[in-house]
Amino acid sequence: MLHLWPWVVQDMASLGAKILFPKFCMSRTYFHVSTRQLQLVLLKVALLVGVELHTATDFKAIVPPQLSPVSGISPYTIKVKPKISELEFTAVLGASGTNNALAEPVGIERFVFCQKESLGVVCYCGVGKRRRRRRRCRRRCRFLD
Repeated sequence: MLHLWPWVVQDMASLGAKILFPKFCMSRTYFHVSTRQLQLVLLKVALLVGVELHTATDFKAIVPPQLSPVSGISPYTIKVKPKISELEFTAVLGASGTNNALAEPVGIERFVFCQKESLGVVCYCGVGKRRRRRRRCRRRCRFLD
């Protein structure tokens, strides 16, 4: 069972969580939701907006941008096993708890925000032309234990 902050419940409702799952956070004072229910709502929303989902894959590495003679800087890509055609992304979700392998390759330090366990963190790092933007993003996007 997860406890959600009020602003998270509002965001989920605006994504259509109450339409996709009518019993989503029915109480006005206690915002509790099961992990399965939250995952299903997020999966449905992701599929509705066209997210490409790859199951039975293992994350191997994040490949940093490389200089391209044609278009300048290429985007970040990821390597997975079994191999899928090259993936470009603007966000990666790591929900593997303390075994998360996404933080280290992009230089994000792990720290303990609170003593309770977290399931995952979403980190958005847009491909920018300036290093300063990426550094700022790395400071903001921290992985929690």
